[in-house]
Amino acid sequence: MSLEVGIDSYVTLEEANEYISKHFASDDKLLINWNERTDNDKEAKLRESCESINNLKFRGKRRGIGQELEFPRVLGSTCGIGFRLYISQFEDNGLISNDITGDGGIKLAKKAQILNALYGMTLGNQALNSATNRFMMLTSKKAGPISETYGGRTHYSDNALVGIYTEKVYSILQPWLSNSRVTI
Repeated sequence: MSLEVGIDSYVTLEEANEYISKHFASDDKLLINWNERTDNDKEAKLRESCESINNLKFRGKRRGIGQELEFPRVLGSTCGIGFRLYISQFEDNGLISNDITGDGGIKLAKKAQILNALYGMTLGNQALNSATNRFMMLTSKKAGPISETYGGRTHYSDNALVGIYTEKVYSILQPWLSNSRVTI
């Protein structure tokens, strides 16, 4: 069964193969391991990666009604004093959406899915445990002068990061991630 973009994946297997071959040297352990795997193994890991990414808590809302995956997304923006977001009965009017990346984050989601699958296939739980232990959470915030303190493990590490194999994937999705805790 092949990947279905918009249903169980952000990318096709061909897109993933092309991205990996363009961004990794021919002697890179990640590329070599990826190329040694069967198409079925690659598709399974891409599906798992997409599912793990969709378990994260994102800001905004899905762009389309009935959309299966978390991306593309839209954010509301402030209008005058206070927060106002107009959503019609059928879809967002798009006039006041505040899109961080210009495409609803779909390019970031594709890149994150591919890299997460690649690192997961090659490094497995070793990378998962290492990444989870290094994520830091915001422990305090001060308004003026602006100050932030980080420490301890992030609140994402307990639930949401299950299946996220490297900090790189988390950093790619950072502009869209919410500070709210994900419930599973």
